[in-house]
Amino acid sequence: MGVGEGEEEEEDAVGYASVQSAATEIGGHAVMVLLTTLRDVRSDPASFRRAASCLISILLEESVALLGTRVVERIGAAGERYTGLERMHDLCGIALGDEALSFAMTFREIETQSPIGSIKVEEVFDDFGNPVQRRVTHMNLPMNISHYKILLFTFVCGDNGCECKAIAALCSLGVEEKDIAIVAMLSSARGLNMITNQFPQIRVITAAVEDQMTASPFAVFAGLATFIGQSRNDADVRSD
Repeated sequence: MGVGEGEEEEEDAVGYASVQSAATEIGGHAVMVLLTTLRDVRSDPASFRRAASCLISILLEESVALLGTRVVERIGAAGERYTGLERMHDLCGIALGDEALSFAMTFREIETQSPIGSIKVEEVFDDFGNPVQRRVTHMNLPMNISHYKILLFTFVCGDNGCECKAIAALCSLGVEEKDIAIVAMLSSARGLNMITNQFPQIRVITAAVEDQMTASPFAVFAGLATFIGQSRNDADVRSD
């Protein structure tokens, strides 16, 4: 073992423990089948779209249920009393980047009264064309954004810093850190560790967490570019 390797492994172990406490993995056989289809380079556009739509719906339903509920007593159709759960908070869904547009569209269908918005974070390049940092280049958010529990949608929660920039932008508008939850198809343990170190009250809801993963969602999901194009077309049709 080289000098410093033990320390790095120990730091990774501690970091991954903090990630496990901050992240909720939805899991389950159906989720794994859908993720397998999404990551398979042989999946055709129709199969990719079906799997993405199903997994997004599962993630959103779980996220809405996880973000604050209370026990209630209700009366059924036959007059029977039963105990259930109802949501306590007003929600707002925010797409981080174009690839998360499909999340926002599905969220609007599930939560018809909840507002949606978008944030874009892009690389800034130096005079030689090298990326030097990332910054928020676009925000389209509802009024009184600080009054909502925020679902921040992203296809892949990686270690490129986009999520941190978006969270910082929301906090600068009065949103409390504890009121923000990242919702992602797939998450990097290293990326989640970076986020939770900077924002320890952030919650992450994801289909799965992997130790090592590229930050680019297009490298993880080969069919994502086609899916984004289809989602844009759907959005244009609905807005006509």
